[in-house]
Amino acid sequence: MEKQIEKSCTLEEVLDSSQLVFFDNSCLRYINNNFIENELLSKLFGIDLFGLRLDEFVKDIEESASLLYNPIRVLDRSNVFTIPEVTQELKRLNSIVSGFYKKIGDGIENSCFNLKHDKKVKVKKAVKKLKDATYDIYEFSKRKSLVINDLKYEILCNMAYLISSAYKLKKSQNLKPKFDPRSIKKLLRDDSETDERLAAVLFYYSAFLNTPTALITADTDFVGLTAKIPNVIASDAFIPFNYEFKRALKLAPFKTYLIREGKINLPVDSRRLHPFRFVYSDYISQEENERFIGSMKVFWERLNPLYDEVQNNRNYSYNKAVE
Repeated sequence: MEKQIEKSCTLEEVLDSSQLVFFDNSCLRYINNNFIENELLSKLFGIDLFGLRLDEFVKDIEESASLLYNPIRVLDRSNVFTIPEVTQELKRLNSIVSGFYKKIGDGIENSCFNLKHDKKVKVKKAVKKLKDATYDIYEFSKRKSLVINDLKYEILCNMAYLISSAYKLKKSQNLKPKFDPRSIKKLLRDDSETDERLAAVLFYYSAFLNTPTALITADTDFVGLTAKIPNVIASDAFIPFNYEFKRALKLAPFKTYLIREGKINLPVDSRRLHPFRFVYSDYISQEENERFIGSMKVFWERLNPLYDEVQNNRNYSYNKAVE
C-alpha cells in the first residue's frame, strides 16, 4: 500500500469540505485535551484522590464538563452524524459518572469520601456538572445517530470484523485482557465491534450510496482499520466480485482525519489506496489464512447480487435521465 502523505487542516475545513462526516468518542481527547491525560475517570473512582489537591481536582472536572459541550456544537452541523454504537458508549460514560455522583449523595464513607461536608458538597457540585454534560451529549448523539437497516451494511460489518481480527488491526487485539480503570476504552467498550461498524459505514456510503464521507477520530486504530480493511476487500484475491467496490473508492471516496496534539491530519484517503494485492496475515497460520479467504468469498458471494441490484438501479436512473 502506498505511504500516504499527511496534510494538516482545521476542523472547520473538514466539516465544510465533507458531504457527510462521522465522529467517534475518541474525539473527546481532542475536545478536552486533559480528559484522559489527567485520568479524571480514575479520580472519580477514588484513585489517588486523597493525595490530590481538592481545588485542582474540582477544576479539572468543571473544565471537562464545560468542554464536553464542544462535540454538541459539532454534532449540530447538518452534515455530522454518528452511529448507535457510539451513542451507547456515551450512555455508558454517563452511567459511570452518574454512579459516582449517586455515591457522593448517599454519603458512602470510604477513602474517597473522607472529606469535610463543605468539601464534599464542592466535589458533588462539580461532578453534577460533568454528569449533566455527559447526559446532554448522549441525548444529542441519540438524535444524530444513523440507523442503517440494510443487509449490505451488515455484510460489510462482518467483513470488517473478520479482517480486523485476522490482521490484528486494533491495539486491544495485541494485548492480554486486563481491567485498567484509567482506560476509557475499557470502561466504555468492553472490546466491542464499534470501531469496525464505524469503519464499515464509510465503505457502505461509498460503495452503495455513492456518497463521499469523512471520519474524524483521535484513535490511531482507525488508520489501520480504514486503510487495511478496504485494501483486503478490494484485493485481487476476490476478483471479479469487487470490481465495482474498488471503483467506488475512487468515485465516492472516504477520508479518515486523525486528531493528534491539537492538529488534524489526513492519513487515509481512499483514492490513494492501492495496489490491492492480497497479503497473508502474519498473525494466523497458513491454514487459518486459507479459511479466512474462504469466509471472505462467502461474504462476497452474498454481497455481490445485492451490489448488482444497486448498480442496475443506478444504470436505470441514468438511462431515464438521458431519455
